[in-house]
Amino acid sequence: MTVQSQTRNGKWLTTMPVSILVGFASALVGLSPSVQATDAGSAYRVRPGIEISSHRAAIWTMQFVPPDGRSVLTSSRESLIAWHTARPSNARRLSEGSRLIGNAVSPDGSRVAFTAASGAQILDIRSGRVTLEFDHDSLRELTYPAWSPTGDRLSTQTRTHVNIWHPDTGELLRSIDLQGLGRRGLPLLAWSPSGERIAVLGTFGTLRVYRAADGGIEFEAHRHEGVTRNLAWSSDERLVATGGNDGLVNLWSTVDWTLQRSILNEGTIFLGDRSAVDSIAFSKDGDRIAVSAPLSTIRVWSTSTGKEVAFWSSEGEASYIPHTGQVVSMAFSPDDRFLLTGSLDTTAKVWEVETGAQVAAPQSFREGIRAVAWSQDGIRYGAASSDGSVRIWDSASHAEIARFAGHDGGSVVSLSYAPGVARVATAGEDGTVRIWQTGTGYPLFEIARLDGAPRPFAQVGRSPGAVSYSPESNKIAILFGRLGGELQIRDVTSEVSPPAYVGGYVDSFDWSPDGRRLAVAGSGGLSVVDAHDLRGRAIWLIGSGSIDEQISHVSWSGDGERVLSASDSGARLWDWRTGMVVSAVRPQGSARYAEASGDGSMLLTGSGRIRATVVQVWDIPTESELARVEAGRGEQLEAHFVAQGSPFVVRRLRSRPPELSPWIWDSSAGQQLFALEGHSAPVVAMAVSGDGQLIATAAADREVRVWSAAGGKAVATMSTGLSTVRGLAFGPRDRTIAAFGNGGAQSWTLHPLLPSGSP
Repeated sequence: MTVQSQTRNGKWLTTMPVSILVGFASALVGLSPSVQATDAGSAYRVRPGIEISSHRAAIWTMQFVPPDGRSVLTSSRESLIAWHTARPSNARRLSEGSRLIGNAVSPDGSRVAFTAASGAQILDIRSGRVTLEFDHDSLRELTYPAWSPTGDRLSTQTRTHVNIWHPDTGELLRSIDLQGLGRRGLPLLAWSPSGERIAVLGTFGTLRVYRAADGGIEFEAHRHEGVTRNLAWSSDERLVATGGNDGLVNLWSTVDWTLQRSILNEGTIFLGDRSAVDSIAFSKDGDRIAVSAPLSTIRVWSTSTGKEVAFWSSEGEASYIPHTGQVVSMAFSPDDRFLLTGSLDTTAKVWEVETGAQVAAPQSFREGIRAVAWSQDGIRYGAASSDGSVRIWDSASHAEIARFAGHDGGSVVSLSYAPGVARVATAGEDGTVRIWQTGTGYPLFEIARLDGAPRPFAQVGRSPGAVSYSPESNKIAILFGRLGGELQIRDVTSEVSPPAYVGGYVDSFDWSPDGRRLAVAGSGGLSVVDAHDLRGRAIWLIGSGSIDEQISHVSWSGDGERVLSASDSGARLWDWRTGMVVSAVRPQGSARYAEASGDGSMLLTGSGRIRATVVQVWDIPTESELARVEAGRGEQLEAHFVAQGSPFVVRRLRSRPPELSPWIWDSSAGQQLFALEGHSAPVVAMAVSGDGQLIATAAADREVRVWSAAGGKAVATMSTGLSTVRGLAFGPRDRTIAAFGNGGAQSWTLHPLLPSGSP
């Protein structure tokens, strides 16, 4: 395998169960039954394989789901996932592939209401059944759902109205006119604990409390200057708290609607002459309120006496520095002893309220935290991050007990099957390389991002741009960085070995067919290195570590006797043992890609400028051109040999109009033979099986198709949940195909169908 660094009238409708993808969240295992290929006359049935996935974007919310608190519901821009903390490898993906606008879990934890760009639904979390689905025409009235604490009503809101629905029948019970409260932005909404009132806070300080029974206004006040962004009820419903950029937290008594107390939040970061309020949280008994200020302080006050109970500051003689970034979420433990805080500084911390001690500061996330929560029994707490991950800790030991793993953010940039064992390696944008068991999707090893600089030119923190398994299946090569990166080898037989440095300034590399050697190319030249003895002398074909020539691509011939290179000087075929050039061609423009046919008689090159490429096929013995395909203005071409080298397949990138069908060409005659027709959207990725008999294509229609290279017939069609496919890879026996990209990776196994009448 050659690796390069390129790259709907206001009614709810009861519905039937929806198809739910059940499987790993960190390494989702497809448990669906075998899927028949959709094309008539298909030669294969398709069995879904593993899925390697995570949230594709920053997690917005996380919530422990009662009654046992062992499940967690997380949401991001594109997905809603329920997973089990005792078995973090098991998860149910409740919503997928449609932009989420808002979601809310019922008080008993059995249902979730969510609104997406495709519509609004209520789901049973445990079974995954859709119990109500709202017609798309009324989607505008259904955004930002919130359950009443009694679970018998569901509110949704717009900037002009709050709508109250019956969650079982879908009946619109009431529509409350906000009378301009949302004119300057979507207001905050909070149900009272009894479900009898709804508090709405406008963007610039107006608090209005409505009676849920008739929609009448019970109370209204305006006591903030500037932007207000915090609203909360105490659990006993005695108080409503509001906070804003004027530095004040106002506590309103619901008995007579008087201002019981106004707390000035003092910090070191000022907006005008006040320190803004980042976040507020009531204790479960309602006698404490926690308030955070930007970057500097967290305070806890007694709501009854107004006295400060706890104070953590980044200045003075405070024992602990709270956070160095905005505190975006706070939560008291069920017994009110502890306060959990989460910040954009990537950390979550646990504080003992009475003593003021910091009792835990769990391991940092890669990006800022969006939400924190406690389980109902207080045994666990968790945090969700913008990096797409969730971690759960034991509240007694503060040890991590579960992690929503997979590649954080879900984006896979490179994938490689092990030829001899049931493993697959993936490289993700989170900076890690992971090894998975292909039968179960179980994660075996993780290799962290390159966080050191063992060589003078190595860049700190470079993410892997490519990963490739050795044909011997005991090693993987990792290129950290997409262009001019550092190449390492790791032994992954039973555990991950320390890295073995291969070279720097590497743009392309390829394993020899026997797995003993690596051809390495880049701005430092072209060399062949012994993978078993990296300290031995490399065989330099171009340069000797100095910058003599920029090699953009390198690959091995099928017999392992020749090395192919593509550079500004053209494409060359080398006898690697002697360093002699066996054949050389000068394509139109500088060569960017070179590939040998299966029988070794022809050479395929891709050359020219990035947006005006040319594909040429050459006869190796005579170095004469056999066929040529030129890109149009602004186009790019990708081409590969198929069917043991005689035809070749070409797809056009960025063509106008977009080309939906790659073409098979005759190498000798230079003529188009047939097109691979079937996709309804442009093809975004393509791969050829090792035996040249199958071609896989992925398109923006979210379909992966497998074609017979001999006749261009589609032999299998699979749907993918990936938002964007970056690449395709065939397994070592050419009957396993994987797609990877934004959203993780998916694989399928192709099983040949027996002829009619066969036993």
